[in-house]
Amino acid sequence: MITRLADGVPGLLASYLRRLPSNTHFLFIGQHVPAPFRALPAEQLHLLPLCPPDRYHALLCASDAVLSLTTNAVTVIRAILMDIPAMLLTNRFRVPDAAAIEAVDGELGGLGPAARTWLGHTVPIEPFRLWPKGLHAFMEPLLKGNGYLDAIARRELLDEEGVVSGLEALLHDPATRDRLAQDRAGYVAAVEALPPTYEVFAAAARRAGLPSRAL
Repeated sequence: MITRLADGVPGLLASYLRRLPSNTHFLFIGQHVPAPFRALPAEQLHLLPLCPPDRYHALLCASDAVLSLTTNAVTVIRAILMDIPAMLLTNRFRVPDAAAIEAVDGELGGLGPAARTWLGHTVPIEPFRLWPKGLHAFMEPLLKGNGYLDAIARRELLDEEGVVSGLEALLHDPATRDRLAQDRAGYVAAVEALPPTYEVFAAAARRAGLPSRAL
């Protein structure tokens, strides 16, 4: 399943990215960029090797938005802290066979042509919050009521129209960008108001009856 998602998802996502305006540029950093991303229009594509942290920081600062398939991606966390819009794509659908595709179609209010074709070639697939490993149910209690999700735009990977329109809004719609900026600021303020991490761990240790020592 992990191999199937690892191999298949980039092709679906690349088909969505091709629908964005022609002035959209795509930056990929690293040596292992999947082939479907490398096949995006050459005039819009920027492939860079792994780089030192300061160079990575500068490139992130110059970006208009970040797109991720992993809920707790470090790049998304850094984008929030640097006040850069981010979108997270996950999948909540378990699609065991082709017969189950219509159920997904109904829940999403209609599958786009690329998503429908992709599903037909890729089933079975499992839900995931950390592509391609899954861990959808594992992360459920961690994300319930978690303000982190309010600080980023979220879409279902199989919601073709939702992903494309959401990315366009994230890049070009001032109201969307302003709303997300407010949500990011609220989340960062809430994080900064938390007690120091060592105090949280010490309190948990005391509740558990574990011995502790002065720091």
